[in-house]
Amino acid sequence: MKVLIVLDDVKNKNQVKMLFGTLDWFRSDSRIIITTKDKQVLIANGVDDHDLYEIGVLSFNQALELFYLNAFKQINQPEKEKYYKLSKRFVDYAGCIPLVLEILGSHLIGKDMEFWESQLDQLKTKPIKEVYDVMILSYKDLDRLERKIFLDIACFFNGLNLKVDYIKVLLKDCESDRSVTVGLERLKDKALVTISEDNVVSMHDTIQEMAREVVRRASSKDPRKRSRLWDQDEICDVLKNEKGTEAVRSISLDLSAIKKLELSPHVFAKMTNLQFLDFHGRHDQDCLDLLPQGLQSFPSDLRYLHWMHYPLKSFPEKFSAKNLVILDLSYSRVEELWYGIK
Repeated sequence: MKVLIVLDDVKNKNQVKMLFGTLDWFRSDSRIIITTKDKQVLIANGVDDHDLYEIGVLSFNQALELFYLNAFKQINQPEKEKYYKLSKRFVDYAGCIPLVLEILGSHLIGKDMEFWESQLDQLKTKPIKEVYDVMILSYKDLDRLERKIFLDIACFFNGLNLKVDYIKVLLKDCESDRSVTVGLERLKDKALVTISEDNVVSMHDTIQEMAREVVRRASSKDPRKRSRLWDQDEICDVLKNEKGTEAVRSISLDLSAIKKLELSPHVFAKMTNLQFLDFHGRHDQDCLDLLPQGLQSFPSDLRYLHWMHYPLKSFPEKFSAKNLVILDLSYSRVEELWYGIK
């Protein structure tokens, strides 16, 4: 029997086996086309490498045209020129992903420039519901460990240009733990992360925003109970008022936009599970004196510590470096890290 069969959005390798049993049923010139978000589904069903086709993103011009088709009832040149700069920002946000472009455009059709600008501002902190509802499906297919790795990358490591080997060491629970290797491969197969030719791990902005929304919703009203912090205002409130709890796993703060922030010597005392800390961004140390009374200690589980312009001359005496993997104190005032052997 000669057939043409198209299976769309296959999620499980067993779905194909249940439908077909064996390919001996069909003539050799039959064609079966399978679309999936998980590359492993194809590999597990015997699809050869030369038969795999990975759909790439649109070019910028293609993405812009698709956005125009969905954002305007009728496209005319004056309207294109008037809205070009705003349209470009929406295309940049969507990362040239067709589905996201279509959803964004449909929300903007018939709206004025003020609404467009307001929508862009809102996207900085909250994704459009339809986009989130589609993107979250891939997250729900992950197991507990894969979700943890995914959220760590989205809320902390994305943009740091870290290679796979560093990510593995930073995220593993013990020396013999190999589960991070498997987890990263799963995320790659499901197109949730990208690993470049030089082994740098990264993530698309739209996927990152979905992941951050997952963390927000876990504790929508109380940031101190969130596992990962990246919002400048929320971090400043948590640190300044010593609201940190054992729930906090990572903090990433851009200091360049902060004019005043004084931290208590005990600022990290309650954050016993903090593993990843990144204070980045150039700033005037004389104007921004973060630790006027010094610092008692860092959490003992700290694995990644980047503190640009670290303001003290040495680390706390109680600091334990046994779990530290990466230490970066660029432009700091440090004269001596610690006394003795750590």
